Amino acid sequence: MAKRRLSKTNIFILTLILVVVLGNFLILTIANDKQIYQLSKELETQAEKFYQKKEFEKSLDFYKKALKNYEDLTIYRFFVKDDIERVKKKLETDENFRKLSQGYVYFNGKWVSEKELRNLLREKSELINDIHIILKTAKFFGDISSLENDIKVYESGLELIEKSKFREDPDVKNLENQITEKLYDLYVKAGSRYYKLDNLDKTVRYYEKAIRIKDDPDLRKKLSQIYIELAERYINEKRFNEALDTVLKAKKLGFKTDELDRKIKDIVAKLHPEKIKGVEDPSVYFFLSKKSYESGDYERAAELCEKSVNLGKKDKESLLLCGKIYFSLKDYERSLEYIDRISQMDEETEILKGMNLFYLEKYEEALPLLERYSNKEDVKGYLFEIYRNLGDLYSKDDPDRALSLFEKAAALKEDPEVYRKMADIFFNRKDFKNAYRYYKKVLSLNPKMRKDILPNYIKSVKVLAERNFQNKNYRKSLSFYTEYLSVYPRDVKILEKVGDIYRLLGNKRTAISYYEKVMKINRKYFDRNLSGKLLDLRLEMGDIYFANGEYEKAIYHYKKALVFSDSEKLAEKLAKAYIKMGDRYLKRKIYDKALDYYIKGISLKPSLGVSIEKNLGEAYIGVGEILFKRKDYRKAVKYFKKAEKFLKDDFRIFYYRGLSYLKMKDYENAIKDLEKAVSKKGDLYEIKLKLARLYLGKKDTGNAERYIDDLISKGKFLDKVYMMKGDIYLLKGDTENAFVYYIKAEESGNHSGELYFKLSKIYFKKGNSLKTVSYATKAIKKGYRDKDVYYLRGISYYRLKDYKNAIKDFSSYIKLDPDNPEVYYLRGKLYYEHGDFSKGDYGRAVSDLKKAVALGHKEAEEYLKKIENK
Repeated sequence: MAKRRLSKTNIFILTLILVVVLGNFLILTIANDKQIYQLSKELETQAEKFYQKKEFEKSLDFYKKALKNYEDLTIYRFFVKDDIERVKKKLETDENFRKLSQGYVYFNGKWVSEKELRNLLREKSELINDIHIILKTAKFFGDISSLENDIKVYESGLELIEKSKFREDPDVKNLENQITEKLYDLYVKAGSRYYKLDNLDKTVRYYEKAIRIKDDPDLRKKLSQIYIELAERYINEKRFNEALDTVLKAKKLGFKTDELDRKIKDIVAKLHPEKIKGVEDPSVYFFLSKKSYESGDYERAAELCEKSVNLGKKDKESLLLCGKIYFSLKDYERSLEYIDRISQMDEETEILKGMNLFYLEKYEEALPLLERYSNKEDVKGYLFEIYRNLGDLYSKDDPDRALSLFEKAAALKEDPEVYRKMADIFFNRKDFKNAYRYYKKVLSLNPKMRKDILPNYIKSVKVLAERNFQNKNYRKSLSFYTEYLSVYPRDVKILEKVGDIYRLLGNKRTAISYYEKVMKINRKYFDRNLSGKLLDLRLEMGDIYFANGEYEKAIYHYKKALVFSDSEKLAEKLAKAYIKMGDRYLKRKIYDKALDYYIKGISLKPSLGVSIEKNLGEAYIGVGEILFKRKDYRKAVKYFKKAEKFLKDDFRIFYYRGLSYLKMKDYENAIKDLEKAVSKKGDLYEIKLKLARLYLGKKDTGNAERYIDDLISKGKFLDKVYMMKGDIYLLKGDTENAFVYYIKAEESGNHSGELYFKLSKIYFKKGNSLKTVSYATKAIKKGYRDKDVYYLRGISYYRLKDYKNAIKDFSSYIKLDPDNPEVYYLRGKLYYEHGDFSKGDYGRAVSDLKKAVALGHKEAEEYLKKIENK
C-alpha cells in the first residue's frame, strides 16, 4: 500500500518536472524566434532602402538574408507565412533582380550589358576631358570683362554637364559641384563690381544666379536691399509693373516683409488690375481686392480676395477682408466661413461674425458676440433687431424671457412696435398699469398705430380709471376717464361719472358741463338720471356767484336752472340778479346794457320795478345820450320821453331831446325842450346861443335879442353873438349898427368866412371897392365859397379896372352857378372891351354874350348885335 502511494508520488513529480522543462524550452524558443523575426524585418527594411537608391545588388543580398532568417524560425514560422511569401515573390518576380541575375549592370539609371558599359565609360572620360579643356580658358585677371568671360567659360562647362547623359554620375556630379562653387564666387564678385558701378540690373542678375547655387543669408539680405533700390528707380520712372515684379522678388527673400507689403500696396494703387498679369503673390491680390472693395466693386473684390487666400495669404487681415466683401455681397454663409478661419478673434471680427449670424437669423449665436460691444453705435441697431426678433420668438411660450428681450431692445431704441409688444404682454397678464404705460409710449412715437392698439389701450384706461375711483383717488381717476372720453366722447355713463368726480372735487362748473353733454347726447338718459343733479348744481352755482357779486354768472346758472324748474322763488332770484347787473352797468355808464337787464328783471318780477324807477330813468337817459352820440336822433327822442316818466325834472332829458329835435330840424319842439332845459339849468350858455340862432332863423328878433343880450352881458360867445346882433340890425335895415357889431365880432376873434363876407357886402353897399375886395378875399381864404362872394369881388375888381381878376371871379361864379345871364354878360363885355383878341378873347366874348342872350338877358342881346355889326 505504501509502495503504491510512493510510485504515484514519483509519477506526479516526474510529470511536473517534464512540464517545467517543456515550458522552459517553449519560452526559450519563442524568445529566440522573436529575435530572429525582428532581425528579418530589419534586413527587409534595409533591402527596400537599397532598392529605392537603385543599389540593386545590395538590395538583393539583404532580401536573401531576410528570407533565410524567416525560414529559420520554428514556432513563429506558422505566424509569418505572409511575410515569407512576400519576400519570395519579390525575389522571383522583380524585373530589376531578374536583370541582375542575367548579368546586366545598372549604370546611370539604366541596365546595360558589359559592352554597353565600356562604351559609356569611354564617353564619360571624353566628357570630363572636354570640360577640363574649357575651364582652362578662364583668365582670372580680376577686371569686370575678365569676370564676365570667366563666368561664361564656367557656365558653358556646366551647360555641357546638364546636357550630358552622365549628369547623375558621381564623378561628373563631383566635377559639377566644383564648377558651381567657382561660379558662385564669380557671380558674387561680378554682382559686387556692378553694384559699385551703380548697374543694379546686372547686380541683381548675378546675385540671383549666386543664390540659386547657394542660399547664403547675407547675400539674400543684400539682394533684398538692392531689389528695393531698383524698385524705387522703377517707381520714379513710372515703370510700375517692373517695380512690382522687383518688390515681389525682394519679398520672396523674406526680409522687411511689412515694409515691402506697404510698397506693394502703393504700387498696386497706381496700376489698373488688368495690367497686373502673371503675378502669383497673394499680397498683390489682397491689395487689389481691398482697392476694389473700397471702390464698391464687390464682385471683383471677392474674386481677388479668394485668389489672395488661395495663394497662401491666410492671415487675419486677408480672411477678414474676404469676410467683409462677402458680407457686402450679402453672401453671409461665405462671409462666415472666412471669419471662422481666423484663429484670434478681436472686436472687429466678432462684430462682423455677429452681423453675419444676424442676417442668417441665427440670433441666439449672434447675441453673445454683439452684446460685448453694445456701446458701439453700429452694433446697437443689430442688437435691437436681435432682441426684438428673439422677443417675438419667445412671446408665446416664454413671455418673461420675451419681455426681458423687448426691454433690452427698448433701451437701445424707442420703437413703437417693441413698446406695443411689451404692452400686449402686460395686457394679457392683466397688468393694466404697465400695459397703459407702454401703449402711451406707442402713441407718442407713432400716432398712426392708434387704431391697432385702441381696443387694448382703451380697456386699460377704463380699468385704471375705475380702480382709482374705487380707491377714492379721484384726480387720477379723472385723468383716465378724460383720456377714455377722448376716444369715446359720447359714452354718457362715463360722462356722468366724470361729472360726479368733478362734483366730489368741488368743481361744480365743470361737473355741470359734463352733465349738459349727457343731456345733448341722450336726453332720455339725462332726464332719467341727471336732471335733478344738474338743477341742484345750477342753483348752488347761481347762489355762490350771486353772493360773490358775480351776477352775470349767477344769471347764467339761474337761467339754466329754469329749464328744469319754473318755481317762483327761482324767478325772483333771476330777476334780482338781472337788476344787480343793471346797477353794475349803470354805474359803469353802460346804459344800454343796464336798461336791458332792468327790463329783463322787471319782466320776471314786476313788483321790483318801483324800487328801481330812478335807476330806470338814468338808464333811459344814458341810452338816449348814446343814441344821440350815434346820431340816431329819432330813437334818442323816444328814450328821453321814456326817461321823462321816471325823472320829470332832469334837465338832461330836455337838453338832449331838444338837441335831437334840432338835428332833426324840428325847430318848434327843439325850442320847447331847449327852453325847458334853460329854465332847469340857467348856465346853459351854449343852449342859449342855439336858441338865439333858432329864433333868429325864425326872424323872431325879440326872443333872439333876449338870449343875445344875455350872452353879451355874461361875456359868452362874443365873436358869435356880436355877429348875430349885427344880423338883427341888418334885418332891421340898420347897416351902420350892423357894421359896428360885425367889426366887434371880428375884434372878438371871429375870423370866419361868413363874417368877412357880410363885411364885404356892407363895404360894397358903401361903394368901397378896395375894402370889398379885401374882405371878400379873406372870406374866400377862410373857405367861404358862396357864389356871391365872387360876384361882389368881381364887380369891385371891375370898378377898380382890374379886368383880369374880374374875369377870374366871374369865371369862378359861373362854375358855381352856370345859369346866371348877368355874369355871362359882364364877362363877355370884359373879354370884348379889355381882352386880347389875338389870344381868342373875341370868341370868348361872343360865346358869353350868346349864353346870356339864351338865358334871356336883353342888354346882352343888344350888345351882341352891336359888336357883330362892327
